[in-house]
Amino acid sequence: MKKIMYIACVSSLLLSLFISCNTSIQAETTNNISWSVILNCNESGGEHDFVVFGEAPDATDGPPHDSYDIVEPPAPMTPYIRTWFNDNLPSPYDFLWEDYRSYPDTEKVWNLTVQWMPSSGSSPTTVTINWDIDKVHDSEYTSFSFCAETGTPLKNMFFNNYYSFNCPPYIPQNFKIICGTNNLPPATPQKPQGETSGKTGVEYTYSSTTTDPDNNQVYYQWNWGDGVTSAWLGPYTSGQITETTHTWTKKGNYQITVKAKDFYGAESNWSDSLPITMPVSQNYVIDEMAALIHCIIQFLRGEYAGMTFIQILRMAQ
Repeated sequence: MKKIMYIACVSSLLLSLFISCNTSIQAETTNNISWSVILNCNESGGEHDFVVFGEAPDATDGPPHDSYDIVEPPAPMTPYIRTWFNDNLPSPYDFLWEDYRSYPDTEKVWNLTVQWMPSSGSSPTTVTINWDIDKVHDSEYTSFSFCAETGTPLKNMFFNNYYSFNCPPYIPQNFKIICGTNNLPPATPQKPQGETSGKTGVEYTYSSTTTDPDNNQVYYQWNWGDGVTSAWLGPYTSGQITETTHTWTKKGNYQITVKAKDFYGAESNWSDSLPITMPVSQNYVIDEMAALIHCIIQFLRGEYAGMTFIQILRMAQ
């Protein structure tokens, strides 16, 4: 027991010295930092870690490492959650606590790793990574995505401030933070496809699709021509067909259009319109016929003295 306590005390002392040393090194360089974001990594059992990334004019996109590359502290005793950046630098700089790159730029990718180490057993845990959206907006980039290892966007960091996932034990979980400045909007969606005539009160299905030049996920918004515009529906994969439904409540002629926006909010133009007609509903026809018959009966009873039958018909319209 005494041996374990001794090891714990020594480890704590070394960790304190490590943090103090790195803080001193960082203090010499922070004056040149252009922007900086902290990623807080919280495990559902209470374990916590964090990493920092950003850009500075005199930083390098390694190798070699520079004074902005701060090595992750030694791992504590289990249980713990550990987070680090890998900038393809040689050991010990392959476990970065702080990773600053050259400023400015048109695109960047940070490689993030999260590892859950339980004290025993093999139970997974829930991990939540959060960040300050205002700090993300301090960068020069127009797109800022928290992505899977494959590059698939998981969260738009401009509009979402966290990402949660089920983290297995022991196995490092890899992510990417991908930034860019040349995001393009989706192409104008295809003209809507579906029925061009129908009845009021009946639900009809319509479809369309578009592609995004950056292969971003896409959302769709529909204008049904009757004063109703849908919320943004999605996300959909670029090129995936979207379908949705609508019900018209009044007879008339309508123009259906659809537009798209990508994961970062860049919007397309409205599509070509699909004209549709909603003829008189069956209930409306019955009501009109009933009104006409009622007028004829009143005319035959002499209730419209001095009026011609044609005048009665016009009045019933």
